[in-house]
Amino acid sequence: MARPTATPRTAEDDAAVKWLQDAGTQSQYILAKVGQGTTPPDTGNGSITIQGGNMAKPRNEDELRTLLQNAAATPVMIDPTTPEITCTDTIDIIVHDNYRFYGNGLKLKFPGVSTSKPGLKFHGAAYNVLVHGIKVFGDYPSPSLSDAFQFIADELNGFWHMNLDDLRAEHNGGNGFLFSGIFEGQASNCWTNGCMGNGAVFENAAGNTMTQFNTYNFQMSRVNGWGIVQQNSADQVSHYGPVFVCNGLGGLYAPNGLHLVDNPKGENCGETLITVDNPNWPGGEVRSPQLASDGHWVRPGVSGAKVSRYVVRCPPNAVTVTGVPKLRGYGGPVDLWAPGSQKAGVEQEEYSSDPLTREAKANQQQARPMQPAPAVPRRGRG
Repeated sequence: MARPTATPRTAEDDAAVKWLQDAGTQSQYILAKVGQGTTPPDTGNGSITIQGGNMAKPRNEDELRTLLQNAAATPVMIDPTTPEITCTDTIDIIVHDNYRFYGNGLKLKFPGVSTSKPGLKFHGAAYNVLVHGIKVFGDYPSPSLSDAFQFIADELNGFWHMNLDDLRAEHNGGNGFLFSGIFEGQASNCWTNGCMGNGAVFENAAGNTMTQFNTYNFQMSRVNGWGIVQQNSADQVSHYGPVFVCNGLGGLYAPNGLHLVDNPKGENCGETLITVDNPNWPGGEVRSPQLASDGHWVRPGVSGAKVSRYVVRCPPNAVTVTGVPKLRGYGGPVDLWAPGSQKAGVEQEEYSSDPLTREAKANQQQARPMQPAPAVPRRGRG
């Protein structure tokens, strides 16, 4: 049987392909889909370089805005060699179903942008949302922007099947991350540094409940406020392995209550690692917390900042601690429960740390006489 032969391309076909190759950004997406993508010359007219037909390398803020906005129509993967992009204003992204943006370490800087404006604002209502690998840097030493990342769900809907990973916020004037509204999904490997507000804020919008959301390895550190805040009854968020280092006010603050915090770790992170205010909360769980303090460090320039001292502060029955707490007080005591807190679960005084300083411990060990090792009897043969 004769093999079918491809229909020869006509001059009109060649002209059509040439027209698409010379067209703008949307045509580049189409060409990449059908395997006709090319690397267009740098004409300076705003065309976006598509590497190998599937990786984008934006050269400026306008090209980046186009890619971020169109990541629902066509998934976008950024070339990891893309240089840092300077942005002059908020990038507002309306999110639709099947939104996919792979930043691959994309670095965005917002120098001089007002502290009343966020950096990246994702909003709308959508299913199957993925955002990966973006670093938002405000400015230093004078921070710019308000929140580095905002995820704002529509009032009556939300973001479903949401997956965020490898996002970083640095030197901005507000929170690192704001999640407002209904979310179902997860966020992992997110980082903060030098944020003037809190690390991450989760809040319910008008009349809605945030549900089924988990965080993994949230490194919410070096912020002036709290590492994580759950407010407006956003209590259905579970945290696995969050880390809080060198914060101003504390680790996690859940005024209305919390569900589960697994293996939280804090070091010089404010007075209390976990705080709950609601006396009517039926109970949350904190598993195997860790807290270390040098007994004197507080975050500079933060009103109300205090030395790290307690793991949990809460009303009666609001929190149960399970597992094995690990407390290290290098320059003063570190205790599991703040005064007046409900002692539920593991509540023994043995979980108060040794208040000795490193120097005192060293002196104590030097003063202690060395004891000879006990003789080990030797067994003879036979």
